[in-house]
Amino acid sequence: MKLFIPTIGTKLVVTEPWQLWLHDEYRNFDFWTDFTGQSPKRDSLNSSGWSRKYAAQGGSIEITLPVGTILQVDRIYIRKGNSAFDSVSFRVLKGSPCATGRFWAKLNDVNNLVVVIYEEQKTT
Repeated sequence: MKLFIPTIGTKLVVTEPWQLWLHDEYRNFDFWTDFTGQSPKRDSLNSSGWSRKYAAQGGSIEITLPVGTILQVDRIYIRKGNSAFDSVSFRVLKGSPCATGRFWAKLNDVNNLVVVIYEEQKTT
């Protein structure tokens, strides 16, 4: 195994379909809605406005990002003694074969991601 820890801003292209759990948490709300075409299910107490968006219910769904998805590393969070919060935030960039936007995934899912570094086409 070869270890690779990208810097923030690194662009990657998915080379094998990536299955991951998208967690119902406010930072994933917009991507969840764009990717699935529907909002996460919420109870009636949190069904309007700001509280609906920012009150996580703790659910998750399994999604698959297709081959060719362009990801940009946006944040890496690893904290000693609190591995439940280890995660990487990505931006799915325009030109990808799926919804674009920002989301985070737990490190266990990220470690199953198969990618190559994105090489931008240079025009002459």
